Amino acid sequence: MQKFRRFQSVESIEATENVKLVVLAYSTRSIDGVQVCSIPSVCTFPFGRVLPMNFLKSHRYAPLICLAVITCTAAVVAVLASNHENSFPPGRQDTTLERTISKSVPGTAWRVTVTEGPLEPRSIGSYALRFYVPYDPKWPFDNYVDGDVRVRDGSIEQLLFDDLNNDQEKDLIVVMRSAGSGGYLSADGYLLNKEGIAFVKSVEGLKKDADPVEALSRALETDD
Repeated sequence: MQKFRRFQSVESIEATENVKLVVLAYSTRSIDGVQVCSIPSVCTFPFGRVLPMNFLKSHRYAPLICLAVITCTAAVVAVLASNHENSFPPGRQDTTLERTISKSVPGTAWRVTVTEGPLEPRSIGSYALRFYVPYDPKWPFDNYVDGDVRVRDGSIEQLLFDDLNNDQEKDLIVVMRSAGSGGYLSADGYLLNKEGIAFVKSVEGLKKDADPVEALSRALETDD
C-alpha cells in the first residue's frame, strides 16, 4: 500500500515602493519513500509576472531545494528594501541626494549650476557653484571652468542674472530663502567672465519680498 504525505507552504514577502509582491508556493510529498517537490508557480519582481515551471522531482534533497529557492528570494528582496531605506538618513526633512538649479547665462552658451549639499537639511548647509563654458552648445557641461562652495542659510530659491557693478556685463546672483515664518532672503553676488567666476558681495536678513539684486547693488556702491 502506498504511503502518501503532503506538506504545503507559502512564503510571502512584501518590499517597499519599486519592489512588487513576491510569492513562492511549493509542496512536497512522499510516495513509497520517494520525496517529490513541486513548484507550481513563481511570482517574480519587478514585473510581477507569473512564470509557470515544470514540476521538479528528486529523491532526497527536493525539500531542501525548495527551501533554498524561498530563502534566496527573501534575501534578495531584503537587500533591495534595505538599499532603498538607507539611501536617505533617518529623521530627514527632505534629503533627495542632490537639489540642483541650472541656467544659461543670457546671451551666451555659458552654463551655471548650483547644487545644495547632498544629504544636508534644506534649512542650512552649503551649496556648490559650477561654471561651464562649453566648446559646443549641444554639450553644455563638457567644459568646466570654475566653481565655488559657500555656506547657505536657507534653501536655494533661484539664480538671477543682472548687472551689479554697472560694467554692462551680466553678473550672477544666488538667492536663498530662510526656513521659518519670516522667510528672510539672502543673496550672494558673483562676477562672470569666460575665464571664471569671482565672488564679490553677500547680503542677508532681507525681507521676504525684497529685491536681492537691488540690495546687492546698493551694498557694492557702499563699499566703493
